[in-house]
Amino acid sequence: MKTELKIEGMHCAGCAGSIERSLRQLDGVQEVLVDLNKKRAVITHAASVRAADLVAHVNDTGFQAALAKPA
Repeated sequence: MKTELKIEGMHCAGCAGSIERSLRQLDGVQEVLVDLNKKRAVITHAASVRAADLVAHVNDTGFQAALAKPA
């Protein structure tokens, strides 16, 4: 599965890297791509990983995340 998040509060590549590393530590997360310019993250994960848990995890790291609205 893939979940796309909108993330506010990233100011540099270090912020994006911190989010990537943090999300990759979660069980069931397979791939994380964070785009600093678009303020988005795309997370590929097992079906057992809930989108709400991904949002909460990013928020717990000090950023503001929400599910991205489909284009």
